[in-house]
Amino acid sequence: MVNMIPTLEDTGITLYFCEMFGDTPVVLPKQKQETGLAAKMDMVRINNRQLVATLAQFAEFEREMIKSRLSGGKIAWAEKGYSIGGHVPFGYAKEYENHGSRRHTKLIPIPEEQAVLKTIYECRGRGLGARRIAKQVSSLHPGFENFPYHKVDKILKRKFQGLLDSEDQKYNTYH
Repeated sequence: MVNMIPTLEDTGITLYFCEMFGDTPVVLPKQKQETGLAAKMDMVRINNRQLVATLAQFAEFEREMIKSRLSGGKIAWAEKGYSIGGHVPFGYAKEYENHGSRRHTKLIPIPEEQAVLKTIYECRGRGLGARRIAKQVSSLHPGFENFPYHKVDKILKRKFQGLLDSEDQKYNTYH
């Protein structure tokens, strides 16, 4: 915003922030006849630039606060087992719940795929790479022959995994 002010002044545009300041212009076109010290010490322009800089700082601060609140809410919903958008992660199926006028998507664990996830994380805990883990999954789980290593890699990079076993043990990965 601050970097745009000289361009607006040079092109002769007057910028108003009407909602906040009524009809007070915040950016004024440059006067061609003003030069020298008088043009450099124009207090109206100096004050307007400072005002815009302050407004930009508060807008950025508010944006960060909103992002923080939204991401906190998404993580809380994900920990309760709800989908926070995107594709259904491996190991889960979608089920829809109606709560009044709102519809929520619940992630339901698929037991066969949860067993595969458990194997993947156990193998990762032993230090195996994605290709070796994919071979382990292919040999240990019927129905998952030729399990692709890139899928293992994608699973390991997810942001939130959820609960995987009967002891409600959480894994430190996320989707």
